[in-house]
Amino acid sequence: MSARAIIKTIRQNKLPFAVLMISFAFFLGAIMLGGRLIYRIESDRLSSQVTESLDRDVKTVQSFFSACLSDVEFIGNIPGLTGIVSEESGGDDVRTDAEAMLLMLVKSHPYYSRITIMDRKGMERMSLQDDQGRKPRIFHPRGIYAGKSDSYIGAAALGRSGFYSFVSTANSGALTVTIASPIYASGGAKAGIVSVDISLHYLLGHLSKGTFFHSCASDAGHEQRGQKHLPFAGPGGTISLSDTESIPYRLVEYLPGSTVWMAQRFSSSPFKASMIKLETVSVGILAVFFLSVLVIGFFNVRHLRSVNTVQKAIIHSLANLSEWRDPETGSHLERTRSFCVLLAKTLRENPRYERTITDDFIEALYDAVPLHDIGKVGIRDDILLKPSRLSREEFDSMKQHVSIGRDIIQDIIDRFRLRSRFLVVSKNICHYHHEKYDGSGYPDGLRGDAIPLEARIFAICDVYDALRAKRPYKEGLTHRQAVDIIVPDKGRHFDPDVVEAFVACGDRMNEIFQVYKLFDDSYGKMMGLRTADALKIQWTADLAVGFSVIDAQHREFVERVNALFSSIALGEGRKETLRAMKFLHEYAVHHFATEEQIMERHEYPRLAAHKAEHAAFLRNLLSLRKEVSSEEDISSAHVVMVNAKVVDWIVGHIITSDKRFGDFLAPAAPIADWKGNEGRSEI
Repeated sequence: MSARAIIKTIRQNKLPFAVLMISFAFFLGAIMLGGRLIYRIESDRLSSQVTESLDRDVKTVQSFFSACLSDVEFIGNIPGLTGIVSEESGGDDVRTDAEAMLLMLVKSHPYYSRITIMDRKGMERMSLQDDQGRKPRIFHPRGIYAGKSDSYIGAAALGRSGFYSFVSTANSGALTVTIASPIYASGGAKAGIVSVDISLHYLLGHLSKGTFFHSCASDAGHEQRGQKHLPFAGPGGTISLSDTESIPYRLVEYLPGSTVWMAQRFSSSPFKASMIKLETVSVGILAVFFLSVLVIGFFNVRHLRSVNTVQKAIIHSLANLSEWRDPETGSHLERTRSFCVLLAKTLRENPRYERTITDDFIEALYDAVPLHDIGKVGIRDDILLKPSRLSREEFDSMKQHVSIGRDIIQDIIDRFRLRSRFLVVSKNICHYHHEKYDGSGYPDGLRGDAIPLEARIFAICDVYDALRAKRPYKEGLTHRQAVDIIVPDKGRHFDPDVVEAFVACGDRMNEIFQVYKLFDDSYGKMMGLRTADALKIQWTADLAVGFSVIDAQHREFVERVNALFSSIALGEGRKETLRAMKFLHEYAVHHFATEEQIMERHEYPRLAAHKAEHAAFLRNLLSLRKEVSSEEDISSAHVVMVNAKVVDWIVGHIITSDKRFGDFLAPAAPIADWKGNEGRSEI
């Protein structure tokens, strides 16, 4: 399967492939937009979960420090501590009980890394700390000056009863929080200070993953848990770092007068990466799916085209059955087919029919027309081939061909359960093309719009061609004579709307008839073509001279002539004729010069006569070009005249005169590397 074949198939089936491409674009857009929408919804959902998680952590921190504060206040009121800080004897039992209570508190609260008892001057009197997971120990300075403790800053800040302080220190690389509280004597005076160092590792282990603290101190430029100083402001909010990362934060008052920022990093990058992978896989699957559909569609279209070709071949063979039995039919089938397409396109310009006469209708009409007389296969030869006028009984028998044709097509429809528009149109044309608009026709005597539109269109084309064609029992009429017969039957035999369309395109119908006639009478007869063959010149050995340069130029000429014939058959002959005349002049000048140089080189004895034919063709062509300078100047006569000249040139010059030169060259050995006037090589 070549790329060229695929491109050709796409060009020939624009609508289905356009629908396929639009569907692909739609699903691709749906995947991309849907993926973005899902990402946005899921990202918002995850962001909400992170925010809710942060709010829960805030409550956890507040509850934790509230419990710690209660513990510190409880420690400050333990009996016997005043004796420790003042070294007054309060009884060994009381002192021992206080130490035991402190040991129990440290053991049951692993996040209390150190409890320090100080006098009112900030001198340590007792320090109790966790010994790296083993049994807590109590250290007694025994009255020796121990220096200011690590918690002295917090202790010194206690200026009055009930005031608490918070200090963050780096203790062996671990972040700690120190809470200090007064120890009061029995009389209410401040006797000392108790400070508790709290390790945040325990607290952080109970918070959500990604939650971190950020100091509110103005000099807090250091990193805390890998987080650089961030521009937090207000009671809370969210800092956006990128389209996938953000940090929601809250200002938390964990102790009276002490605040800290709590934040949690949110990143949707992994989710976005997964979404992109999913989109990529989805697009890949979609592309493979549509590529598979495209390939399957290509093969289906090729198969359908093959089936359609076979169908048309069968239709062509069936349609020609009537010609095989009635050779005088001539190219009636091809002409009426071209007439009907042209008339239908013209009638479509009438607003009443613009929705009815679609491209599908015209295509079905084109394929159906050749079957209109298929029923004649059931008519006896002595009636069908009778050269004189039929008797009444014979004419009644001839009328049966419409019913026979209908039954043949209806049997195909019923037997194979086919409902294609082509078959319906074929059946209607077969059965009703002899009905008349006023109801006087046969076989059913239908009138007006009760007659199918395709039959009303074909009726005029059939009569027009019958009037124009020559038969053994009559001469063919001119276009003007045929028009003078058809137009007065408007409203009687023919639909008035169809007659008006016929008048509008009559000149082009005349061009079609004339070109078919000159084609059949000259080229067709010379090449032995059957009269129902298409209006096309086939490149054969009969046209080849045997000299590659000349044959290549002749093929180019034939292709352009066939394009002209095709345009005329579609009713667009005038536009193509103008282009053809310009081409012919440029082609003739170059081709004649090349051909004459080759003949001179080979000393062709008929060169003078050949040059004279070239000169005559150019003179006639220049004369025509002087008459015609634009499409408006071209008449039906010009179209017919140009076609007559090109057909005559093919028959009289290429097949005859150029062929003589080929015969002259045949006995001689081929000459290699000949170069013409433009450097073209001959092998």
